Amino acid sequence: MASNDRSLMDRFNSKLKGVFRTENIYAEVYVLLLYWQDTKAAGFKQEADALEHLFEKGFGYPPDHIKQFEIPLKQSQIALEAEILSFMLNKTQDSLLIIHYGGHGDADDDPERQRPRLAVWATSTVGGPTIDWHKIQPRLLNEAEADVLLILDCCYSASAARERPKVKNRVELLCATSMKRQTPPPGPTSFTSIMIREIKSLLSGNRGVTISKLHNHLMKQQSGLFETSVWVELQAGSGRHIKLEKLSPHIPISTPPASSLTFKVSTRQRLDENVFLEILNWMQNLSPRVISELAVEKVWHSTEMLREFVQEEPSEISPQPMFQQLPENARQEALDLCRELDAVLEGGAALARLPSAFNPDTSKNYEDMARRFVNELESKVRAIKRSLERNIVARCVEREALIQAMNNTKVQNLGIADTLRMKDILLEDSDTSNYMKAESKELGFCDNTVDLHPRSAQKELDQLGHSVSWLVNLCSVVSLSLVEHVRHSQNISSLP
Repeated sequence: MASNDRSLMDRFNSKLKGVFRTENIYAEVYVLLLYWQDTKAAGFKQEADALEHLFEKGFGYPPDHIKQFEIPLKQSQIALEAEILSFMLNKTQDSLLIIHYGGHGDADDDPERQRPRLAVWATSTVGGPTIDWHKIQPRLLNEAEADVLLILDCCYSASAARERPKVKNRVELLCATSMKRQTPPPGPTSFTSIMIREIKSLLSGNRGVTISKLHNHLMKQQSGLFETSVWVELQAGSGRHIKLEKLSPHIPISTPPASSLTFKVSTRQRLDENVFLEILNWMQNLSPRVISELAVEKVWHSTEMLREFVQEEPSEISPQPMFQQLPENARQEALDLCRELDAVLEGGAALARLPSAFNPDTSKNYEDMARRFVNELESKVRAIKRSLERNIVARCVEREALIQAMNNTKVQNLGIADTLRMKDILLEDSDTSNYMKAESKELGFCDNTVDLHPRSAQKELDQLGHSVSWLVNLCSVVSLSLVEHVRHSQNISSLP
């Protein structure tokens, strides 16, 4: 492997190390429950207590991760902003911050102020201190590294959806009502009370609930809400919905994985810095949560690997390169295809110098030309690979040659190891049948010696169908090789 490829692989693995959690989406969850310091509005305090109990007992969040904050009636704006900044401090990107506000909202519709309705909180419906939440929220979302869930149970709460900064983390907003509507006060019919009830219902038999699913349940008539709840993705971030989960004990890193999967990622262009960052972002943020670890084990460049195989010169390590062992017509076919590839690459080089000749009105023409070039390039690379694969497999009529090919580094780089292994199964001379049965059993196929009941489960029938399909494909892949093997045997037997 080239040094730059090794460096790229090391960078990938360094960035991916520790990204995937073995159990929960978030390593830690922190909750901040906000309400006004007002004895007349004791109902908001009671609902905050109910939420604290839900997060601690229902989800298993540590008590020191859940905090209630009474917004003071003096210097309210400064005090709340300081509390929010302290709440964000030292919270990493694998954490979730939940902020719930229960209190009054202001319509912010004073015609003299001549501004659009913005998120404003109030200590009472008439008079009293207010807080410009629309000034605090942008800083919270811009500076927080963790994902953020805002739950606002106040009148006109959807006004907070107007603030949508471009941030890298995930931000979701769940509101009690729309921008111009009021919501019931604390009590059995309040948004917070009904939300708690729906969360408990969704948690029954489940480990967690997404906010999108919670909102769907709140929207149903059976929920009992008097106003229409609003759920907004203020920022998509990782692309995964925020999910409230029951915290599980940490699983040691040494725990072996349940299974492993090897797959190939092909790119339409070379792995430069931009492509590297794009793939890394995809791996980190859009991978399924069942993944516990992801690592890059090999970097492979199609055109370079194919060309290295064709142009390999004899050396002390490899006196007769594999390509030189192929029949002359096979070598000529590959060389002709390589020349066609060179012609396509020359056309691409010329195309790369053309953008300045196009303007916005004719840009589609250039895009079409570039798209045709990419498709033609992919087609030529596939044609060379298919040609080499077909001729290498056909050449290996004896197991010794087959094993030699499978152990050849240049052949391994072509990515045809699976085809060679399948042929190895059929070329085993002594107990091929038993070997095939063992392979089938290892792959989880049904044992055809078992008498299946006429009313077998659909899952078993599907599994049997997959087994038949696998065997048909296996035989199709190696059929040409078997014909060549038979012809070779006939030629030998006909010799004097």
